[in-house]
Amino acid sequence: MNTNEKLSKLRELMKKKKINAIIIPTADPHLSEYLPERYKHREFITGFTGSSGTAVITQDKAKVWTDGRYFIQCANQIRDCEFEMCKWNTEGEETILSFLEKELKEGDKVEVTYQIYPRKEFVSLEKSLSKSKIQLVDGKTVNEIWDTQPQIPKESVFLLEDSYAGESRREKLNRIEKELQEKNANATFISSLEDIAWILNLRGRDIPTNPVTVAYLLLIEDGGILFIHSSKISDEIKDILEEDGIVISDYDRVFQGLEGISGLDIYMDPDATSQKIYSILEENNRIIEGKNISSKMKAIKNATEIENQKRAYLEDGIALTKLMYRIKKNPLDFAGEFDVANQLFQLRKERETFIEESFTTISAVGKNAAMMHYSATEETQAPMKNTGMILIDSGGQYLLGTTDTTRTIILGEISQEEKHDFTLVLKSSIALLRAKFLKGTRDADLDSIARYPLWLEGKDYKCGTGHGVGYLSSVHESPPRFSFRNPNPTTLEEGHIVTIEPGIYREGKYGIRTENTVHVVSFRETEDGTFYGFENFTKVPIDLDGIEVEILTQEEKEFLNSYHRDVYETLESHLTEEERNWLKEATKEI
Repeated sequence: MNTNEKLSKLRELMKKKKINAIIIPTADPHLSEYLPERYKHREFITGFTGSSGTAVITQDKAKVWTDGRYFIQCANQIRDCEFEMCKWNTEGEETILSFLEKELKEGDKVEVTYQIYPRKEFVSLEKSLSKSKIQLVDGKTVNEIWDTQPQIPKESVFLLEDSYAGESRREKLNRIEKELQEKNANATFISSLEDIAWILNLRGRDIPTNPVTVAYLLLIEDGGILFIHSSKISDEIKDILEEDGIVISDYDRVFQGLEGISGLDIYMDPDATSQKIYSILEENNRIIEGKNISSKMKAIKNATEIENQKRAYLEDGIALTKLMYRIKKNPLDFAGEFDVANQLFQLRKERETFIEESFTTISAVGKNAAMMHYSATEETQAPMKNTGMILIDSGGQYLLGTTDTTRTIILGEISQEEKHDFTLVLKSSIALLRAKFLKGTRDADLDSIARYPLWLEGKDYKCGTGHGVGYLSSVHESPPRFSFRNPNPTTLEEGHIVTIEPGIYREGKYGIRTENTVHVVSFRETEDGTFYGFENFTKVPIDLDGIEVEILTQEEKEFLNSYHRDVYETLESHLTEEERNWLKEATKEI
C-alpha cells in the first residue's frame, strides 16, 4: 500500500468506529527516542522516516508536524502523498491543538494510544480539548491496517562490569532509595529503557545502535520487579539480579502485575510514563510526580566513566582520522556517501572494544548535507566528487562509552560562500568550547554563545547546539541540552558530558557542521565564586582547507592550533607513517 491507500483504509475504520481524528506520535510504550520497528506507526502511515514527528489525521485532512532538523527531509518524503508538513517552533505555524480545535466540533472523538502517549502531554491535551467538549479515547486503529507489523524484539541482555560502570548496582539502588525517602515515596516506576540499563548495569541489543533492553522496572524499598521477556535473560544474570533484590516478571504481564500493586507512595515522571501505566498505578496508590531520579544521576558521569569515555574517543578518533586521511588522499577512491559510511564502520570494527554504531552514520555530499539527519543507502547514495564537501556525523558504542563526532571535509575546490560559512561554524564551535561560566549556570543559558558569530551575520540553525551523551547508552541523553528552546533547563555540573555542534544548512546547496564532545570541569575559584569550563574529548582534526583564516581572531587561531597539537600528539603513535605525515600537515599551525 502507498501512503494515500493507507489513509483511505484508516479513514474507513475511523468512520466505522465514529472516530473523528487520530493522533499518531513518534513513540513506544517506553517513550523512547529510537524506536523498535514494531512501534514506528507514524513512519508507517506517513512515509516520513525522521526520528521526530506527530501525524494527525481527520476524514479530510492529514498533517505531520516535525522540528527544524527534518523540514527538508519530511517535505521530500511526503511530496507525493496527501500529507502536509507543519513546522514545530515556527512563528505563524498552526499547532496540533489549534488544528484540532478548528477541524472538530463538540462531541467529536480523538483517538490516541494510551500505551504510548506521555501522561503529561495527555493531561494537557485532554484539558484543552475538553473546553470544546471534544473527547480523547484510547485505541490502536493503525495496527488494524498494518499487516506486517514486526514483533517486540527479544535479544539477550548482558551485564556491564563495575570496571566499566564505575558504580555497582547495589550502590545505585541505595542512592535511589535514599532520594525516594526524601521525597516521601517508598517506590518508583521507571519506563525509560536508558534509565533501567543504567540502574541495573544491564545492557541489551533490542534497538539498533542503542544498547538497551525492552523492560519496565518497579523499585520498592530494598528491591524491585524487572518486567522483561524471560527468554532474554540467562539464569546466571537472573541470580545476580536477585542477589540485589530484583526479581523477574514477564514483560507481557506488566499491566496485570501493576493492577495488583496497592497502598504505595509511587514516585513517577509524567514526561517519561505512558498514560496507560500511570492510570493503572494511580488507581490504588498515591502518585508523587517528578523527573526520574536516575536521569540526573546517570547524566553526571563518575570518574571511571569519564576516563573510559576519554579512551573511547581515542579509539573513535583513530578510526575517523584514518578515514579522513583516505578521503583527503583521493575522494574518488570511494564510490559514494554510503561507501564512506561503510568504510568508517569497518575502521571502527578494528577497535577492540567496539560494539556497534551509536546511530546510523550521516554521510552526505553537497545538497544532501543540508538535511540534518540524511541517511544514504547503497542504492541511492550520491557519488563522491573532487569538489565541494562531505559532512560525516557518526558515533560508536564501545564498552568504554558512547561517542558522537561530526566533521565536514573539503573534497576539493569550494566557493567563497562555502568557505565563509565553514569558518563561521568553526568560530561558533570555538566560542562555546572556550566558554567559562559561573557555577549555577544552566545549559540553555550557554546556547547563544555558540550562535553569536552566526547571529552577527543574520544566520542561524534550526536545532539545538548540543545534547548530553550517555555511557554505553543513548547518544542523545537529557540532561544536559544546549538550546534556548530547552523547556527544562538544567544547572551544569562537573561530570556532565555534552556535544557542541553548531552548523549552517543551505537547502539545495550544502550543509556544514563541526561537532566536538566535552565534559564539564572546574576552571577556577575566585572571591566571586566557582567557575567551570569544558574539557574536550574529541581527537579528530578540523579541515584547514575550509578555513577563511582572515576572519579568525588571534584567540581563535591559538585555540585551534592548541587543539590540533593535542590531536597530533594523541594520535601519532596509532597511525601508519603515511597517515602520520599527513596528520602533521593537517594539524599545522595557522
